[in-house]
Formats: sequence, C-alpha cells, structure tokens
Amino acid sequence: MYINNFQGFVEGIEKKLPFEYNGNERYGDIVRAINLSTLGGRWERVGKYHIEQIFKFCPQLRYLDINLCQHISDEHMSGIFSRHPTTCQSLRYLDISETMFQDATIANMLGCTKNLTTLVMNETEIGVQTVKTVARFLTELKRLEISDCFSIDGHDINEIARSCTSITYLSFDEDLEDDAEEAIKIIKARGGSVRGDYDETVDVQDGEEGDYGEYDEFDDYDEFEDYDDFEEYDGFEGYEGYYGNNIYHHLHGLIDPRSDLDVDDDGFEDEDSDDVDDHN
Repeated sequence: MYINNFQGFVEGIEKKLPFEYNGNERYGDIVRAINLSTLGGRWERVGKYHIEQIFKFCPQLRYLDINLCQHISDEHMSGIFSRHPTTCQSLRYLDISETMFQDATIANMLGCTKNLTTLVMNETEIGVQTVKTVARFLTELKRLEISDCFSIDGHDINEIARSCTSITYLSFDEDLEDDAEEAIKIIKARGGSVRGDYDETVDVQDGEEGDYGEYDEFDDYDEFEDYDDFEEYDGFEGYEGYYGNNIYHHLHGLIDPRSDLDVDDDGFEDEDSDDVDDHN
C-alpha cells in the first residue's frame, strides 16, 4: 500500500468537493473503504486524531481495517465509536486484529456497529463481554475470525454460533476444536465452513485457497456493488477511499495536498512538527 499521502488524506476528507456528486458534498462522503493494515511498519503513527477524522468525515464508510494500529488508547477508541453513530452503523466490515484494546473497549465498539457482516479480531484481548455483545447485537454477522484469542474458550464460540444465526464462516484455534464441537456442527448445518489450524482441508467458500484463504470481502456482498459508482467518471475505477492506494490517486488529484503541512517521505508529519503531539 502506498502511504505517501496518508496525512493529506486525513486532512483532505473534511474538504468540500469542487462539485456536488449524488448528494455528496465532502471528499469523506464518497469514501467507502479504508485499509490501514499495510502501512509499511508505520502503524505507530496512526493516532486518535486520524481515527476521529475518519469517523467524523466518512459517514458512509463500509470497510475499515485497523489491524496492527496499536497506539490508540481504549478511552479514545470507545469515545470515537460512541460519538459517531452514523459511521458505525454504516460499517459492514471491521478488522481490529493485533490491536491492544481491552475486552470492555471492544465490546463497547461492537455495540455501536450492529450492521457488521464480517468481523476479524485475531490476536486480541476479547473475553466474556465481547462474546456477549457479539451474540446479542451482531445479528447480521456472516463471517467471524477469532484466532489466537486466549481469553475465550470453545463454550464462548458455541454461544456465538447459536446466537448469530447468519454466520456461515468461523475461524478459531485448533485447541478449541473439542469444546467448540457444537459450533462446528451448527455452521456445517448452515452449509458454511469452519477454519482452524487443525483442519486446512475443510470446505472453503467462494473459491478460497490456502491456509485461511484469500477472502475478497466485496465479491460476495451486493451492498458493495456501489463501489464502482465512479468508474465512468473521468476514468476513475476502484473503491472510493484509502484502500490499496490513496485518495489522491483514486480521484486523479482532485484533492490538493496541504502545502502548509510539514510531512516527511511517508506522508506523515515530521516528528519535529508542532502538530504531531496533538494528532496522536
């Protein structure tokens, strides 16, 4: 992923479009997907300011991947989710793998994102509170990945499988297989698949291959078809947002980088910039 203009992206999403498009007035209004998981080892530069901007100015966001973004406190993350219900309700895909949030924080976040269809929480501190929140509120959930989460057991997985009646894909650890036998049977009865280290040959959906597969989050969901809204506009193709590239490339430079930002080669503000402390 290119990260040359990440800081500019975060600043740019609050700016007004040069023209109104389908009722959208700001650049953030057309952002649907943001993937921060491949920032080239610079995840520590993603702070509360960046996430707050995204939730504030991207109300139609569908896909958010903050895997490895570990420098946002529990208090700040809970506050961001609670302050921006429109964006939370718009989300369909959320990946918080390898973050440092505590069980209570994750439960609070998920209580705000009740329309999720895909949730990835590998290597997180999820526990009883998160399990109960998922089981109670995430009724639309179709895919759940919870590998390397050591505060849950097979009985928790069974509870989720029983309560979330739309789940058809479930990924968890090998050592939970015996206790999660009920969940495995439930998912199989729905015609779905279960993936764990214990079984690399299990039936895989949608042409996935290899260990844990390469799941294309957008191919299977009709609601993501609107990601091609811009393909006839000035040659633009692809997802509207910071996904696999940056919004400057996607919109052919319609957003002008802020000339007054002191940014280094990776697009983040320099350590010596006066604004850096305020943005973390």
